[in-house]
Amino acid sequence: MMKKIFLVLSTLMFMCSACFAESMSEKVAQATFSGEVKKVAILMDAPVTYADNERIREMVPQKASEIFKKPKFEILSFEESQMMKKIYREENNMITIDYATSITPLKMADVKALGENLGADYVLLLNVTNSAPRVGAGLFSVSFKTTITCDARLMDVNAGKYIMMKQTVKDGKSTAVLAGIPSFDKAYQEALEKSLTELQINTANL
Repeated sequence: MMKKIFLVLSTLMFMCSACFAESMSEKVAQATFSGEVKKVAILMDAPVTYADNERIREMVPQKASEIFKKPKFEILSFEESQMMKKIYREENNMITIDYATSITPLKMADVKALGENLGADYVLLLNVTNSAPRVGAGLFSVSFKTTITCDARLMDVNAGKYIMMKQTVKDGKSTAVLAGIPSFDKAYQEALEKSLTELQINTANL
C-alpha cells in the first residue's frame, strides 16, 4: 500500500516539475525575445453540426497555439475573430448564418479585409465540409460514420495572398453497443481532430 502511495506521489511531483519547467522555459523565451510579435487570426467555416460542439471550438485555437508558438506569435481570440467574420458578412450582404452548409465562401479579398479589421499579420482559414452521415449496424452495435474535408489556408495579410494551402480528408466514427446511441458530434470531432493533427506549418520564415 505504501509503495502505491509513494508511486502516485512521485508521479504527481514529476508532472508538477515538468509543468513548472515548461512554464519557466516559456517565460524565459518571452523575456529574451526581441523581435516583432506577429498576430494570427483563426477563422473557421464549418457545417451546422459543429456549431454547439464546445470541444471543437476549443480544439481549433489549441492547435493554432501549437503551430504559432509564443513569443514570436500571438493568437487572437477565436470567438472574437468568428464574430468579426459574421459582422463582415452582414455588412457585405453575404449569407450570415455561421456554420451553415450553404454559407457564401470567403474570397481572398474578404480574408485580407478581415485580417486588416482584426489587426492580424496572418489569417489561418479553415473550411470544413462533410459527407452525409452513414449508419452501420452490427450484431450488438450501431455506429455513425462521417467523412470531412478540411481545407486549410494561411494568408499573409500584408501581401493579400495565401502562402500555404493544404487539404486533408479524414473519417470519424462513433459506436454504441447494446441499447446505447452513437453520437454524430463525436464522429465529426474525431474526423476533425485527425485533420488538425496532420496540419503542419513551417513558421520559421514568417
